[in-house]
Amino acid sequence: MPTTMQRANTTPLVVFKASAGSGKTFTLAVEYISLLVQEPDNYSRILAVTFTNKATEEMKMRIISQLYGLAQGLAGSQPYLDKVTEKTGYDARVVKERAQVALTQLIHHYSYFRVQTIDAFFQRVLRNLAHELDLTANLRVSLNDNDVEEEAVDDMINSLQEGDKKLGWIRDYINDSIDDDKSWNVISQIKSFGRNIFNDVYKDHEKEMDRIFASEEFFTRYTGRLRGMVKTNKEAIVSAYTEVLHVIQDNGLDDFDLYPYGRRGSVLSYISRYRDADIALGVIPYPMWDEEQDGYHTHVDAWNGMLCIPITASEADLERTGIVTEAMAAETWKTVIPAYYDVQLGTQLIRDLETREMMDICYDGIVYDFGYIFDHWNGCTWLLPNMVQNSDTNVASYWKAKEKYVKKHYEELYKAIGD
Repeated sequence: MPTTMQRANTTPLVVFKASAGSGKTFTLAVEYISLLVQEPDNYSRILAVTFTNKATEEMKMRIISQLYGLAQGLAGSQPYLDKVTEKTGYDARVVKERAQVALTQLIHHYSYFRVQTIDAFFQRVLRNLAHELDLTANLRVSLNDNDVEEEAVDDMINSLQEGDKKLGWIRDYINDSIDDDKSWNVISQIKSFGRNIFNDVYKDHEKEMDRIFASEEFFTRYTGRLRGMVKTNKEAIVSAYTEVLHVIQDNGLDDFDLYPYGRRGSVLSYISRYRDADIALGVIPYPMWDEEQDGYHTHVDAWNGMLCIPITASEADLERTGIVTEAMAAETWKTVIPAYYDVQLGTQLIRDLETREMMDICYDGIVYDFGYIFDHWNGCTWLLPNMVQNSDTNVASYWKAKEKYVKKHYEELYKAIGD
């Protein structure tokens, strides 16, 4: 029986036809892993193209997890071991050894792990041909999905006639918006909502959603249910705020001076401020220092999460831990961040296009200030805020009192990073 590599060399095209749930991902992952087992650096010569980001993520994680399972002899990878040994003709010991080599090389050369969407593939081709196409080397390829969607919304609204049910929905939306003390101009909200059609979540459930939207009463029932939930939850929150405030007042704890930060940031201030609040929030970037600044800067907060490896980890586990950590970081950058930024923030939480534009400006200007991140209240970051809070205007004396501790902190920080 010819091996996978021999078939690839002699057969111009191999087509797998199967229905949903019949094991296409398993079959393709076995083909990919078999090529790696035959030659561990084959990853640099393989291109796998998918149609969605979800499929890309699933294929990558399947290949990496099963390479690890084969290398470690995990029971869950036994079906893959059986197929790979059958296709390559190697025994289980050789497959295990080569799977470990392939996994290590793949993780340490992750940029060559080319499992990507067809859009990403053609963008890569365009960037590689930038010189031949007389384009700049730092060209940035972007899709005009949002422009097309906004134009489609404008065309749809301009084509509405009296009696059209979509016109009735929009009128109801305008009236609801006015009742909520918001702008009557809801076009930007409609355009923002329309961008959901580009998300994988929508694509995966498109037929089901089309069936639901076919009902003329759906939006009336759905919006009514949502408004009922909002009203119930708001009443519950206001009731809880009021109850807590009464407890504070009954016990004589309603003096702002009893709390750190007083009226500016104490628990009491938040309860008093938000009990009856109905606030619409927006997003703006930090102001520029001056006109010569190269753009808006958004500092990464010092309270960010951190992944740590315990010092008790054995030497044998360090390489595996490093491989898994790098893979998680790479996939987070490619899948989790876009899902959170584009889907959660970009379409579900923001209320208008202006906020989305401001959010993009903030995101594009992200900078990492290590002096701030590793300050730990011992460096320079909090000197001025502390002086303001303490009403201290003598900068020279304040710095003289703190200078020794600040310098010691940074010396220890430099040594820790250097080690």
